[in-house]
Amino acid sequence: MLTTIEKIIFIVLAITAAGFTFHGFKTIIDSVRKGRPAPELKNIPASLLKAGVMVLFQQTIFKARKVLSAIHMGLFFGLITYAVINLMDVLEGFVPGFDLVYGGKHIPNAPTGLVNAFNLIADVMSMFLLIAITVFLVRRFIVKDKALTFRENVLLNPKVKAGGQARDSLTVGVLVIMHVIAHVLSQAYRLTEGADPL
Repeated sequence: MLTTIEKIIFIVLAITAAGFTFHGFKTIIDSVRKGRPAPELKNIPASLLKAGVMVLFQQTIFKARKVLSAIHMGLFFGLITYAVINLMDVLEGFVPGFDLVYGGKHIPNAPTGLVNAFNLIADVMSMFLLIAITVFLVRRFIVKDKALTFRENVLLNPKVKAGGQARDSLTVGVLVIMHVIAHVLSQAYRLTEGADPL
């Protein structure tokens, strides 16, 4: 569990990050709205269900490059899993006695099997996420796949033309790798505390 000062620092950083995220999404939305008018909102439940299934099963990217698409699915589900993992980490930092280490030794009424299943899924998805991120970084920066480049007749934002997209990809990739490795190592170190979990 975090100390009071650590909680304050975390909250300030979280609010700051949320502000930058909101600004980023707003910029994208404003850019899209400059184009043609948005279609009318009709049959919203069915549209949401269709979009959810399409995104969940990554249907739009499996039309070509099956292997890369499968790796991309590992990346997608890995990031979704880490959204839950990060939430659990926040709860462990703020809620007294909340501990999801293998065995759930500090949660009296938590089913041990459920806690262990969560940690197992987190470990497996961590591996998939690390593999996927590494593959895509190698593809972009070492192999330099031509599919990731733009045609000469494509009008680009000056920042993109100057290599901004590659810089952003590298930044995100490195940060994700650092975050995942930090989580895996922290869980491993916690398992060395005291007796072996049951």
